[in-house]
Amino acid sequence: MTSRKLVRSVSTGAPVLRNAIGKLLSRVPLVLALGFLVAGRAEAVTIDLGDVVAGGNGLGVPLPGNAGKTGIDPETGKLVTGINFGHVYENGFRSVPGTTLVNGVFILKGESQATVINSAGVTYAPLSGDGEGAAFDGITKNREPGNPGPIVLGGKTYSAGVGIHGTAGVTFDLHALNDLYATKLNFFSADFGKMNGVGNVRGYVLFSDGLSVIGQYVTNVLPSSDSGFEQIRLDVPSNASYVTLMVGAGGDSITNDHGVFGDAALSTAAVPEPSSLVLIGMAGVSASFVRRRRTR
Repeated sequence: MTSRKLVRSVSTGAPVLRNAIGKLLSRVPLVLALGFLVAGRAEAVTIDLGDVVAGGNGLGVPLPGNAGKTGIDPETGKLVTGINFGHVYENGFRSVPGTTLVNGVFILKGESQATVINSAGVTYAPLSGDGEGAAFDGITKNREPGNPGPIVLGGKTYSAGVGIHGTAGVTFDLHALNDLYATKLNFFSADFGKMNGVGNVRGYVLFSDGLSVIGQYVTNVLPSSDSGFEQIRLDVPSNASYVTLMVGAGGDSITNDHGVFGDAALSTAAVPEPSSLVLIGMAGVSASFVRRRRTR
């Protein structure tokens, strides 16, 4: 409506100017459409899983009643503060009061026995030598389990991550996270390794639904941070309801099994640069982007 009024206000004695303005205004819808395409693109969302295990929303904000919490006791499921310099023992799958973003925690049963890993009752049997029926300390926010310091792997100090002493695990509720942010978390990423002295660990990332484990990633046995770590980059199965992080004993006892997932995060799909969006919109070309499942 505005464009038609503006064109009519141009004197009929100036057809060249009127035509020029008309051509310019005829392009306004295209310019606006491309502008909205760029400006209205979805912002990437990255959820810090270390923050979630401390009762946060994944973006650094504690959920109501959880201020000051630093992790979860895998034996009781309670949110805790500080360090527990003691052993904890297998006590079944435990829900976590105070947060719906964590589905629950558990300690692996002894030698290769199936352990319940989510509230739907799905079980998983780890590799031989990874279940001990016990763990130490708790599931921690960006802290080495069993020690007060931050996560450090390969000389890098991390500002985020999840610490899990063997042989325990934590399961996150993907539906609750997706609903909270009205989005779809499509990718998991972390650097997995071990801190502090001798002893082996093995890391697990499990995707499950209400019936079974539908995807898994199992690391090599890692003896210490000095021997390096594994970068884990995974697509989240579209039908997954839960993602579980778990640390096994790696074939020996749980002594010094300080497993850590540095920068453990769930995130949405990467968004093309604005210039790419414009070109795709103009050419009518669609593209799919494939994420590598694992890098070293």
